[in-house]
Parts: sequence; structure tokens; C-alpha cells
Amino acid sequence: MTQYDYSNLKRTIANQDYAGTVKNLTELYIKDQNKFLNRILINGCLPEPLSRKFKNETIDFFQLCCSTAKKKLQEINEEIAKKFYMDISKLIITIKNIKKLNDSNTSRLVSNDFFENPFVKQVRILMTFIECQYYYSDIEVSQLLEGKGSLNGLEREISNNEEHISNADTLESTVEVVETITKFAYYKFDMLKDKQSYKNYNDVSPYDLPNVEELMHLGAHRLSLEEAWERYKFDELDFQIYNNQGENFFYYKTPNQDRYMKEKAAKFRYQYREFTEIMTQIRKEHEKNTSISIPDQTDIEFNKPKDIFDLDDEKFLEYKEYLDISFKIFWDELEEEAGSTIHTIKIGEHKNIKIKEVFLGIEYLMSLALVYREVSYKEFDEINFSNLTPVFTIKEISNHFAKLHNLSTKKSVEIIELFIFRSSPKFDLFSQPLVHLMDDKIVFTPQLVTQMNVPRIVNKYLSHWDIDISEKGKELERNLKEIMKFSSYFDVNTETVEFEAYDGKSVEYDLIALFDNKLILIELKSLKRSFSPKEFRKREKEILYGVKQVNRREDILIKEWNQVKDMLDIEVPFEQIKKEDIVKIVCTNIFEFSGRVEEDVYVTDTSSLTKFFLDPKIEKIKTQSQSTEILGNYKLWENKPTIIELVEFLKLPIAIKGILAGLKEVPRGILRIEKDDPNIVFQDFTLDQDFNPHSHILKEK
Repeated sequence: MTQYDYSNLKRTIANQDYAGTVKNLTELYIKDQNKFLNRILINGCLPEPLSRKFKNETIDFFQLCCSTAKKKLQEINEEIAKKFYMDISKLIITIKNIKKLNDSNTSRLVSNDFFENPFVKQVRILMTFIECQYYYSDIEVSQLLEGKGSLNGLEREISNNEEHISNADTLESTVEVVETITKFAYYKFDMLKDKQSYKNYNDVSPYDLPNVEELMHLGAHRLSLEEAWERYKFDELDFQIYNNQGENFFYYKTPNQDRYMKEKAAKFRYQYREFTEIMTQIRKEHEKNTSISIPDQTDIEFNKPKDIFDLDDEKFLEYKEYLDISFKIFWDELEEEAGSTIHTIKIGEHKNIKIKEVFLGIEYLMSLALVYREVSYKEFDEINFSNLTPVFTIKEISNHFAKLHNLSTKKSVEIIELFIFRSSPKFDLFSQPLVHLMDDKIVFTPQLVTQMNVPRIVNKYLSHWDIDISEKGKELERNLKEIMKFSSYFDVNTETVEFEAYDGKSVEYDLIALFDNKLILIELKSLKRSFSPKEFRKREKEILYGVKQVNRREDILIKEWNQVKDMLDIEVPFEQIKKEDIVKIVCTNIFEFSGRVEEDVYVTDTSSLTKFFLDPKIEKIKTQSQSTEILGNYKLWENKPTIIELVEFLKLPIAIKGILAGLKEVPRGILRIEKDDPNIVFQDFTLDQDFNPHSHILKEK
């Protein structure tokens, strides 16, 4: 390995080694040009503009070194030197702009007198704001659905205002904003906690308080800066400068809009799949005359929040039965993503909590939240907000959990601890909805509990505790082979094809098949879902590695065709196979990369691939709360599928076609706090208010 690498560059910058930094910059740019900025950032060569440890001196030193590196590059190649100067200029402008915006935010934040309130009151007000946002949002969505007559499961995702922000966006950003402020409240409290003791507060309304209103704006501003920096860092965004009425605007856009839109569509596809599966299951239960509607809890009453733990167990178990439909679907999703190992995986500090026990904990908390919300909303008068977000003790919740589900006290505490958000939390508020105050006390916020996304939480656990699901790859291969055997058009090789190739390295083919006189090479990748640009880029590396693998297999196939052909148990029509006889696919268990084409390789997911061959019928339906009406249908292909139809389908699977059509580009500007703050705008996409996802169910199997 050359001595010029990014760890070396990081060291020379940190040590202000002028000659070493210039040499590293010059050599690395010549080698990496198009990936240079991204690699500088992901390797941490420069200080983060949102970090408290940021030093302007470091950026000034870096800028000086870049000026010299440019001159060195000019001696080698004038065009490369120009590109280097442009790339570095944009990088430094971005860092300085975000740093300036962050400084303005911090200055206002530390002067906000909200933090003069006792810590407990601060947290209660913040959590009450989350609950109130859901309360008012629910009223708004109910009004929007009134008279609509049908559902698609993405009603909260559709933008219905001039800002192009959906109800789901608002609720999600509210949680993220409050999390940002709560972390700052913990930071301030950690310095003063010896001077505070617990006290209960009833005046926790978040409204009509100017400091809270400003705080929410500042939290949203900080959040938008974090998201902007993360996207710039991992999504390799570039900006153009536009002038409007004498002011410059830096508009950041993705270098590959089609790819980004498909990434965005994957999120809605997951939600749509869950919705259609739940609605299908509900319909089946109704056909069996089984009641699965939301339990009628109008008779529930209690005088104070803690009385909820004295209610009949049946009240909670009714909600558990109602939630079981969704949780079964979540479990099926996880089995598809992680394989049968999901049954044996254990997480937690002592690696002793099964995933089924995690499910049990989430289901219990949701039951508790739904029962509690039933009463608190019924009695809410928009004057007294204190009962919306009660304070419970960890002991009260864990004892009640243990009693309902026949668990030991130790086990119930261990499970409940997974969901407690503390100072320096392991996860976010979406995963840890029980916010710690002090001692044994937590704030219980029903909205934080009911919005928990089970697959997301479990995937975060798998990553945090570094759980290996590589065995799922072999399982994915076995399952896909078995499933595809049911297609009369797709002839699957079942024999092992593995040998030492001409390059001296071993080669093994995951899946070889014959379809429409083309040889189909499939490389299978079992991956965890991604929930951030950073995680997405990690998964992308694995996808691109799969592309490299399948291209190597193609090369070996052509050069050593006779050896491969002798190992197959399917009849192939090629005496000597050529490149044009082969279709290459990387197939994975997640949706994020479906529809991409990399180096003549089609990237798809098992759900899309099997649908094309085994379930080509598309039903156009009208979905209502307890019934569905089939309005019509069409097919992906008639009579028999062709390779042309397959290739077009791989480029744009039907499951995302309608979602892509419903996405609308929306510029998201970052608020300017001070007059001299820069104008930064980021490209985003939202579902248009007329969105309809094909008006049909896509069964994601």
C-alpha cells in the first residue's frame, strides 16, 4: 500500500505538517479525483462543522495547503488542477457555511431562558409537545379522510400544504427536534444535577411560551443542519449558486436524481407493503367472523395516571390481540431479512434477550400507551396538559409487564431498560421512548411508544450489537432456488458450481438459470436495512462488491464455459457462450437498491424477482377499513414472459413505478437566524397530494 492514504492525510492535517499534507493532497487527488472529497469526509480528515471541537485554524491550514497542492497539480495537468481547485473551494465553502449557521444556532440556544426551568419540567414540556402534535395531527388526518372512502396506508405521507410537508414529516421531525433539545437539556443538567431534586409539575403546557416556540425553531434548525451535513458527507452532493433579488443561494442536489428517488421510494414501499399485508390479514379475519377491530375501551376510567396499573389485565390483553396482526407481519419481515437466525439471536448488554422478547416488550408498551391514551384524550380539555405525559417509575412498568406476561422481575427490567432514553443514549427517541428523568422515574409519552417501528428497532439492535446474519445469504440462496422452481419459464440449476478459476482463485456461483434462451447469473446479497445516509453507503458498498463478483463470474463463465457447463444440471443451448447470452443480476433481501443498473448488472430484490415470474397479475383495488373491492387488473406479461420484459421490469419494478410517479421535487431551505447567515437549500422529494400508488395491492412476498 502506498504511504499516501487518508489516515496519513488526517494525521498530517492534525499535526499541521505542511509538506506532508501538500504531498498527500496531491497524490490522493491524482489517484481518486471523483471520490476524493467523499473519502476526505468519511475518513474524518477535517473537523466536523457541527462539532464543539471545531477549530477555524485547522480549516485555514488546510486551505493554505490546498493552494500549494493546486500549484503542484498545475505542473502535472492544468485540467486536473482546475477541477481540484473547484472541488476544494466547494468543500471549504460548505464547511464554513454550515459552521456559520451552527454558530448562530448555538448563540441563540444557550441564551434561551427555557433552560432556566428545572430539568424535570423541561423534559415534561418537551414530551407533552410531542403528544399534542399527534393529538392535533390525528384530528387533521381524520378530517382529510372524511368522505374519501378508501385507504392506501400512506395518507400521513402525502403533503397537503404549501410547505410540501406531510403529517408524517411533521410528526417525525417533531420527535427528532425534541430529541435534539432533550440531549442539550441532559448536557446542561449533567453539570447541575447535584443542585436539583425531583419534583412533580402540572404546568407543562408547551404553548403560549415564547421561549418554547423559539426553542422548537432552533431545534428544527439544528436538525436540518445535521441532516444537511450528513447528506453532503455521504451522498456526495454538489451545489450550484443561484442569485435571487441580489442574494446568493447555494442549492445542493444529488448527482444522480433517479437513484436518489428510488432510495426515497424504498421507504414508502416498506410502509405500503406493511399496510397492504395488515389490511389483507384484517380482511381474512373478518371473513372468518373474527373481531379484530380496535378494542372498545370507553368504559375505562381512573383518577390518577398510576391507576392504570390496577386495571383488569384483560384491558391490555385485548389490545395485544389487536396488535398481534401487525406484529406477525413484522416478524415475517424480519425472518425474510435476517433468516431463521432471528429465532436464536440475542441482544442486550449481556446478550441474553431474544428478539421475541423484544417484540413482547414493544407490544406491552404499545398496549399500555393505547389504553392510557383512551382515557387521557377523553379527559383532555386543552387547559391541563399534565396527564398527557405521566411520570411512572421503572419499577411500576416492569412489575406490571412481568405480571401480565408471566416474566421474572429481572427479565422484565432487562427488557424495559432497552427502551429507556438516558443521557448519552445508545439509540434515538424512536427506539427508546421512555425518557429518563432522575432516580427511577421516566416520562411516558404514548405517541413515542405507538410510533415505534419494530423492524427498524430490531435492525438497529443487530447493527449496534454487531449481530452476524451472513448465514442468511445461504438461506436466501436456498429459498430463492426452491421458489423459482415453481416457474415453468425459469430453469434453475440446482448443482453446486465451484472450482479454482484461471486466475488461481476459487469461484462459486450462487444461482445460474436459463430463461428465454439467456443464461441468468444471480449474485445474492443478504443485507440489513439502512436508516441513514451513512448506513446506506455501507450497504451500497456491499451491493457494488456483488456487482464486481457477478462480473468476475461472467468473465470466468465465458473463458471456462466447458468446465461450467459440465457442472450444470440444466440443458443450455450454447456451444460457446458469449457476453450477449448472459443477463447479470444482484438480488438482495432489501428494497433500497432495486431498479439500479451498475456496470451492466441489474440490482433487484427477491420480492420483485419472484413477483415477475410467479405472480404477474396486478389487481387494481379499492381498499376500505374492513373490505376491499377489485376494480380491475392487468398483467406484467401475457402468455409467457420474455427477456425484454424482464430487463425492463428490473430497471423499474412495478412496486416502485407508481411511487416514483408521485414524487415531487421540493427545495428545502435552511432557516437563516442572523442576517449575514448564508442561504443553503437542499433538494428533496415528497409525495404529491394526488398520489395513488397504482391503486392496486402489490403482494411483497
